[in-house]
Amino acid sequence: MASTVSSRSISGGVWTGGLSRSSTVTGPTGGAASGAVVPSASTDALKDFFQTCTGLTSLCGFMVVFCWVVIDSELADESILIGGCLTVVGLGLFGLGVRFGLMPLSEEVGRALLEKTSKQVVYILVFLLGFLCNATEPTVWSLSATVRQLYSSQGALSLGARRMVMLTDHPVVTLFWLSVSVGLATLLGCARLMYKLNIKKVIFGVTTGMLVFTIACANITGSLPAVAGFAWDMAAGTSGAVSSPILLGLGIGMSSRDRRRLSDQEDGGSAWSAGFGVLAFSVLLPVATMWLVTMGMGEGEDTMFGDKTMGLGLPKPKRFEEVLATSWATASCTLGPISGLLLLIHFVLFYRELGTLPELSTILLSLAACFLGIAIFTMGLEMGLVPLGDRAALQLAHAKYIYLAPEDPRPLTCLIVISSYGFFVGVFAAWCEPQLKTLVKTVESLSGDTFEREQLMLVVTLGVGCGSALGFVKVFFGLPLVDVLSVGYTLCLLLTLIADEATVAIAWDTAGLTTGPVMVPLLSRSGLRFVSYGWPPEECFGIVSCVTLGAVCSVLSNGVIRSQAVHLGRSRSSTWTEMRRIVS
Repeated sequence: MASTVSSRSISGGVWTGGLSRSSTVTGPTGGAASGAVVPSASTDALKDFFQTCTGLTSLCGFMVVFCWVVIDSELADESILIGGCLTVVGLGLFGLGVRFGLMPLSEEVGRALLEKTSKQVVYILVFLLGFLCNATEPTVWSLSATVRQLYSSQGALSLGARRMVMLTDHPVVTLFWLSVSVGLATLLGCARLMYKLNIKKVIFGVTTGMLVFTIACANITGSLPAVAGFAWDMAAGTSGAVSSPILLGLGIGMSSRDRRRLSDQEDGGSAWSAGFGVLAFSVLLPVATMWLVTMGMGEGEDTMFGDKTMGLGLPKPKRFEEVLATSWATASCTLGPISGLLLLIHFVLFYRELGTLPELSTILLSLAACFLGIAIFTMGLEMGLVPLGDRAALQLAHAKYIYLAPEDPRPLTCLIVISSYGFFVGVFAAWCEPQLKTLVKTVESLSGDTFEREQLMLVVTLGVGCGSALGFVKVFFGLPLVDVLSVGYTLCLLLTLIADEATVAIAWDTAGLTTGPVMVPLLSRSGLRFVSYGWPPEECFGIVSCVTLGAVCSVLSNGVIRSQAVHLGRSRSSTWTEMRRIVS
């Protein structure tokens, strides 16, 4: 007989307290979801590892074969193979740590905050968690370092370049204000849960405000419009592999009491989705922060850099000792502060029950696996995946001279080549992201049979692929990013109005879950490699922000199509029943 969730587990989740080996999935109302059975933890972990291995192998293989067949350039060497293996092992360990450590701990803290503390304490701790999640996020530091390296080229800088150099010259200031905005965004998301605000109205208001603010700043004369791509890419990078599962688990835990109380018929049968939507605001609010910080720092000086450039080639490979030191430092800075705060909150809230917490040792071992996984993954990223992406993007930029040569221009072929590369790189990179797997598992377990894991994963990855293709086309052909984002997010807002609340919450959460440790370094650096062949640096940003746009639009579109299909099926069924009644 299948066992049920332990008494300390969160209603509807598979993370806290852990389901035993063949456990009944809890449905939206807290009951069993159509007799569905969750596979054993070991089987699920092996499946995740296989998916990660398949996705990463496909990603690397595609980039190598694409450049060999289409552009006639070879990319692979033994260091790429070693780095790829390290990346797979690191992501596998990190995925285990998230499954049995970060998510259960975050859910438990979220549940206990509302049950054991006052609202004022909840506000303070939620803000601190959001602040620390971003302050230790490696993707933000990686993007800042890449920009600084880009502008370390010899020669004078444009006004727009000076603004971005000012931001990267003061990374602590920039990161502080970004972290404040993520803390406020987390607070807004949790306040929406506590006060049961309609997610459609909140999303519509925040997104509209960010778009209007961006359009206003982009139309200001001077150098400010050049920062648009950098601002949106930095905002998209605030939710990474560590912060995403923590904030997702926090929302799931805080909404557990409401999920137990509400029936699945209330709010259109979407009571199970009450905990989603926290991550959505952590991608939107930092956009305004980046604009404000940019305005506050001024134009900067007319700087002439020495010859520390990327040049027209590739950066020098790092020594193994440097990669090793960077990896351990990244793991320590990323996981140490935020996991320490979570454990401290957990111990304070459950100090009387510490002797009765059998899963505590599992959580501590899982956090250690997270630490080791991040370190190994960073080594693999530096040694394999990022250099491979750099080489592929550099060769892709060379397609300008192959397909757009004055004597034989082939713009349609060039468009197909660029968009195909962007699409498949985006799909395979999304398939590797550990926090995206966390989302689809959580959605499947809470919704019962409403959302299937494989289907949701496919929808998100296809959306990411389309967004990545759009981003590469935008960079290659010089499309204005503000126009692309305005049209795209307007479409998303229209879909938000007609989609159900569960779809809206999940769709906007994917904006923060698709930009993780694989996606951000790979795509951001790929875009900046176009500078080597004459593209203006300010125009090489925006691929990451297009990825988030594609993911949101894809999930919303799928939700609307599903609901319309269900409605049409019910209409046909009722019509047929009525006809049979009349005939009889």
